[in-house]
Amino acid sequence: MSRPIQPRRVVAAALIGGSAGLVLAGLLLLVIQNTPVQLPPDRMFWQLLLLGLGGGLAGLAIESIRELQQASPESEYHHRQRLGRRPSQAPPPPERQDPPRDP
Repeated sequence: MSRPIQPRRVVAAALIGGSAGLVLAGLLLLVIQNTPVQLPPDRMFWQLLLLGLGGGLAGLAIESIRELQQASPESEYHHRQRLGRRPSQAPPPPERQDPPRDP
């Protein structure tokens, strides 16, 4: 069930995340250029760089955790639990009993 870690997928996810961060930074740069706010060019450069690096780091972290979970021999990592489903070990909720009404 476990498989070896694929570092190319981790690097590709980091590049995709970095690209998404740069796209977000470019959109933010366009918004700033079309407002009366004046930012120095070096500050806009660092903003662009930090958003790109942040996106790359996020992609790297997400994909490396996913790769580590798939490479794990423990079976708990390979079960996907859906939202809204109750675990089979939990007892069912008690049935509600309304008190009798007087006529």
